[in-house]
Amino acid sequence: MCEATYYGHEELVKIAFRRGANLGKMPRFPPTALDRAVQQGHANIVRILLARGAEQKVWQGVQHLLGPMNTTARRGHDRVVQVLLDYGAIPSPRFSPSPFISAAKHEQVSVVKLLLDTGLDIAKDHKVQAELALQLASEGGYVSVVRLLVRRGVDVNGAKEEGSPMLWALIREHQHVVEVLRELGALEKDPLQSVFAQKLNFCALSIPELQKFRDGEYPRRNHRGLQRVC
Repeated sequence: MCEATYYGHEELVKIAFRRGANLGKMPRFPPTALDRAVQQGHANIVRILLARGAEQKVWQGVQHLLGPMNTTARRGHDRVVQVLLDYGAIPSPRFSPSPFISAAKHEQVSVVKLLLDTGLDIAKDHKVQAELALQLASEGGYVSVVRLLVRRGVDVNGAKEEGSPMLWALIREHQHVVEVLRELGALEKDPLQSVFAQKLNFCALSIPELQKFRDGEYPRRNHRGLQRVC
């Protein structure tokens, strides 16, 4: 069964069920038959398995299908995402990880659009997630995702400077994203005058804009206040 679901042999899956295959007697540890079908984007097989009662974890009484949703959102299988939504998957739960953020982070524009179309309240309940999605899209250089999120109402400047899309686009040298953000009305940012420069917290940032600090092996401090050189 697992091999059939992985390779997309829909007829073999149907035959297996007609001959008495029982999902309850199959291994429940990953990758399950459902996991394999989701990974490979076999939407019809995913629907068959869910209709047959493929078991998923429950959070606060909701069968949220979070694992499969994150996998398929990250891989861009929008047809599978739709099937999971049809079976009650939560498009963007207010706990991590979030399929919505995963899709934005991996430039899966069609999935981001599909999840937005479910009615995500990016102005209130999912505001923080929407801003993080825009930050990650800007940091990754994904213009299409940036345009989509801003046009759907996500704040082009972000709520905090640490999450400023413009700042992260500059830091990662995505000039094409910088130009789009300017076009969309984003405020100008200077990485050398940003919160990162003020905190001297550059160790995670491989960025030419801060090279002047690196050249001098400027001392930084870790979270315990101990001096170190990055």
